[in-house]
Amino acid sequence: EDFFDIPVWVNRDILAPKIESNVIDQVKKELDIKKSDFVIGAFNRMEKYTEPFLNFLCRLLEKDERIKVLLAGPNNQSNVIKKLNRFIKKGRAIVLGTVDVNILGNCIDLGVDTFPLHSGYSVLELMAKKIPVIAIRDQFLGSLIKDRLPEALKSKESELESLVISLVNDPILLESYKKK
Repeated sequence: EDFFDIPVWVNRDILAPKIESNVIDQVKKELDIKKSDFVIGAFNRMEKYTEPFLNFLCRLLEKDERIKVLLAGPNNQSNVIKKLNRFIKKGRAIVLGTVDVNILGNCIDLGVDTFPLHSGYSVLELMAKKIPVIAIRDQFLGSLIKDRLPEALKSKESELESLVISLVNDPILLESYKKK
């Protein structure tokens, strides 16, 4: 009862300014992201990368060798690095500090909303770049649900995992999500 929504507007040009493709290609090369990789990512404060969220990412990394994870954001990375360490050593997880999301956001194929602490504008930034963002539909999503793609919301982590694997294996499905 103490909270209320304040309407805001966002501008695609602010959330997704044009970035030259050679800049994006150079960053991908520096991060060792190959064309055969399917990169899922999120850009938030490190404390948003909770234990359940990191466990979810680990299960995805275990399911398909083509999947890479890119997480970035300010604050203490130690818990994230500890949890993803075996994948970091294999070059399948990349953990960065504060980055230019306008560039790095274009280096991922699929955004993943953190849970149970959901994201706000960082999700909108990715969607403005035509990067679909998947999320858990739970009681914590609240009013943010109106900013999400309905078919990218799943009630169970297992359903979300299945969706990711479907998107990895079906480029036409992924493209349809990007267009939405």
